[in-house]
Amino acid sequence: MIYGAIFDNQAPTAKQIGAVFKPRYTDGKLHGCEITHNGSNVIIAPGMMIACGRAFEITASTYVELSGSGFARVIATLDMNKAATVDSFGQVYLEKETVSSQNSFAALSKQNINAGGTKYQIELARFSIASGNITEKISEIGSVGITADFCKFLGSN
Repeated sequence: MIYGAIFDNQAPTAKQIGAVFKPRYTDGKLHGCEITHNGSNVIIAPGMMIACGRAFEITASTYVELSGSGFARVIATLDMNKAATVDSFGQVYLEKETVSSQNSFAALSKQNINAGGTKYQIELARFSIASGNITEKISEIGSVGITADFCKFLGSN
């Protein structure tokens, strides 16, 4: 059977659209999503991001509270095992991880959710923390870019 993914009168699925975007665009911010901090809170402003070719929107300022000492990061997890209905959406959520050494962070899941994988994660920001207070933002995800392979493709035409 053949299905027209991007054709008139055919409704493309998120997996099909993600498969088109993933090889062309890097993970990152489309617009907004400024990441700031105050005390123990990380604040992510409204905006849109792409991860593994899937676009998602943060519709209101979102707070993630960090604790402990050492280093912490905020992760966006895309989990295809979570529910996605007309009325609710749980497939993208934020997580935090705290470690004593920057080299101790666990590997992020990078399954291709457009080709049968179920979990994909991106690091949004990394911080140093002391006694539950954020002392420094070490890094932050950048804007969406065009992949090197897609640039080569564009240059060959």
